[in-house]
Amino acid sequence: GHPDIMNKQYMIQQGGVSKATKTLNLSEDIFAGMDFMLRGDGREIRHCEYFYLTKGRDLGFNAVMGFFSKISSGTGEQILTRQMFRLGQILPLPEALSFFYAHAGYYLTQAFVSLSMPVVLSTWLIVLASDCEDSFQSFMNCPESSAGEAMASTLSAWCSWVIVFFLAAQALPLFAQVWMEMGFFSAVGRLAKQWLTCSWCFFIFQAKLVGFYMLNEIRYGGAVYVGTGRGLPTHRSPFIGRLSKDGSRLEVVGGLYLDYARLAYYDAVKLLFGAAVAVYLGGIAGGFAWTFIGITIFSWLYSPFIFNPYQFSRRYFCEDLRSWFAFFFRNGSSQWAEWYNTTQLHPRRGFRHSVWDIKAFFTYFALAVWFAIISSKLNLFSVIFSKGQPEAVIGQALALAPPVGLPLVYCIVAAFTECFFCGLRRPAAADKKAKSARAAAGGVAQGKRSSEEEEENSETSEEVSGASPVDSASLSPAPRCPPLPLSALLVVALEVGEAAFPLLGLRQHGWHRAFVASLVLKLFVLRLVIFLVEGVLRCRFFSSLGALGRPLEAFVLANRFAKDLFVSLFLFCTLSIGVLLNTLNELLCPSRNLHQLLIYRARPLRPDLA
Repeated sequence: GHPDIMNKQYMIQQGGVSKATKTLNLSEDIFAGMDFMLRGDGREIRHCEYFYLTKGRDLGFNAVMGFFSKISSGTGEQILTRQMFRLGQILPLPEALSFFYAHAGYYLTQAFVSLSMPVVLSTWLIVLASDCEDSFQSFMNCPESSAGEAMASTLSAWCSWVIVFFLAAQALPLFAQVWMEMGFFSAVGRLAKQWLTCSWCFFIFQAKLVGFYMLNEIRYGGAVYVGTGRGLPTHRSPFIGRLSKDGSRLEVVGGLYLDYARLAYYDAVKLLFGAAVAVYLGGIAGGFAWTFIGITIFSWLYSPFIFNPYQFSRRYFCEDLRSWFAFFFRNGSSQWAEWYNTTQLHPRRGFRHSVWDIKAFFTYFALAVWFAIISSKLNLFSVIFSKGQPEAVIGQALALAPPVGLPLVYCIVAAFTECFFCGLRRPAAADKKAKSARAAAGGVAQGKRSSEEEEENSETSEEVSGASPVDSASLSPAPRCPPLPLSALLVVALEVGEAAFPLLGLRQHGWHRAFVASLVLKLFVLRLVIFLVEGVLRCRFFSSLGALGRPLEAFVLANRFAKDLFVSLFLFCTLSIGVLLNTLNELLCPSRNLHQLLIYRARPLRPDLA
């Protein structure tokens, strides 16, 4: 049961609804229903349906996603409770299936659906990377059919026209309900209107968000109540934040990019990069497979912008561009650094829990498989072209090593240059804030358990769409020497050079698959190294390192800054196409704005503001 209205006197007689843990028992109404059923003795919950009027009429995209983030986090905590375990044991099969579908089953399915495409693409890349090269195939024991053909047949079996029946089955309940209430033609019109207004884009992004929050809750915990609010759906959310009147700094930091970067944008860009690598390695697939991959990437990247009112208005787009520049390049990039430290480098129980969770385990497994494939190819290349020379061993080691040597040397030089020559010291307020964050990361205040829980719980509330933005007036800029954008550019250039230079021999001899696969391996290991260094930054002993920890901090900040800069710039460049089309729409037909028709499914009340 899921009671919204309860008989207080009767529930008190049954033991009440209060719980001791505010994070674990976040969904108090659901736990009240589960406890009521577990008490047995023929107790039943009477379910009443009430007519409702205009409920949810004012919910925009951010409000809906905030609501789903809250209930997804609550479901992740429910899965870990004894109530869920006991009900699964005592309920009859029909009731157990209904209970699973209405509670954990729906959210688990959404998580698996959102994970399916990255898993398929990763498997595809592994198979393509293990394929034979174009030359010296007699040394490789190559099969008759190539890896691209084998994966093409597999993907054609998975992604065929049969999946249309699955999609039809998903829409059948709504179609049947509208048919019974309003007639067949109304049901067909409703279904067609949903597809034409990109409802599929909305639900794909929703599945990604539900899976992210539920799995994070199982891995890390820390669910909190999130006030979703009831803001008007005509409100436009900015890209990064809102500029001050003089335009010199961001007055409020918070927007669509900051809300959904970790949830969807990073994974979408990785998926796009993986699809490009698969094409380069000779991957072939049917039209259905590429359609599903393209729809997933498009939905993860652009859903928040498609359903954002006046997103493609030229005036607002120019304001977003100025806010983006101020966020990344003004005041020594201090606003980006504050956002990163608050929302992404936020402590999650320290180094140990970050490194040994289930996601890290699968990462290590995939890394081992990829390493075995590349190592065998490099050994064969060394035997064929190096003729047993001692330099071949060194070259093979450099080809497998992560590109971190030159970037770390630069970070050490830059950190000590900042300390000894520039004479730039962080303000006392910034040092105090950094020390408090480091203390919270390691749990120094062992006696204050409630404060630790609040510090851990704040991560979920800050990542939720529509969360309270960071006030830039409270930030203390910490100037760096050299500036963070320059350091990010130099670090990325050194990483690319160090990764590609030892592999040029593979490209010169026509081993293109081995060359690209080795580059992907190096990027994979580099990502893992950055993840481990971030775990070190979360530890309680990091603040005691002082100047010795500056190179590690500079290395992480440079890489993360470059990633955010690239992803946000990519989004801006692609969204500019929508701005151009919207501008043409305003010039040719100002009374019918296609973007407003897509969002509201009606003409705007003020065509001049569309």
